[in-house]
Amino acid sequence: MRSYITPSQVAASSEFARATLKTIAKARAFVFPAALLMVCWDFSVEPVMAQSFATPVNYGSALFPESVAVGDFNNDGKADLVTANFSGNSVSVLLNNGDGTFAAKVDYATGMHPFSVAVGDFNNDGKPDLAVTNRGSGTVSVFLNNGGGTFAAKVDYATGGAPQGFAVGDFNLDGKPDLAVANFNDSTVSVLINNGSGTFATKVDYPTGGFPNSVAVGDFNLDGRPDLVVVNNAEKLPTKVLRFARLFVSSIRC
Repeated sequence: MRSYITPSQVAASSEFARATLKTIAKARAFVFPAALLMVCWDFSVEPVMAQSFATPVNYGSALFPESVAVGDFNNDGKADLVTANFSGNSVSVLLNNGDGTFAAKVDYATGMHPFSVAVGDFNNDGKPDLAVTNRGSGTVSVFLNNGGGTFAAKVDYATGGAPQGFAVGDFNLDGKPDLAVANFNDSTVSVLINNGSGTFATKVDYPTGGFPNSVAVGDFNLDGRPDLVVVNNAEKLPTKVLRFARLFVSSIRC
């Protein structure tokens, strides 16, 4: 049996996928009686200039930044940064100077051990607000944007135990962004519906697999309603030395 491997398949291999290459390739494959597949390559490669980045510039945050999000917090058309600082118990906002550099951070107090931060216009005033999960206190903190790139003090809402990743989506189709939080210790995902003024209703919990770590939103059955998918990091401990993690996926339809 004879088959050919196309240049696009070559580019998709682990080695070629890491570089931008202009490849002309031919391959012939032969199947032997012992079900052994031998591939004989005859190709030429012409390298093309790959994309590169300048030397990184570092900016200070508080202790142990765990996650980062991007938003235009002062509505000047420039992308700003916010980090969730696990050991600093804060989020740091760094406003863009307009030339690719950032101003010194401004910190806002969160709950204990903030883990993940996201951006959304939670009170529908046209200004991006912040939400952050607090792994150590079992809450999500919401910071409403005052305008000009500053934020009001946090308002906390209860989640399950050890909330980690979370996602923003309009789960009841009322045009207001709601929250879905993966609770690592409780093996649940908490859904908090937006009341419309930037406040949130009491959580509703849905069971997941063991130790959910991250959650995402998508319309998986194409019914026009956003669904949830959760990654569950269920641990196995076969010996005292080696720890293995098995990944499971839970799909929750709204």
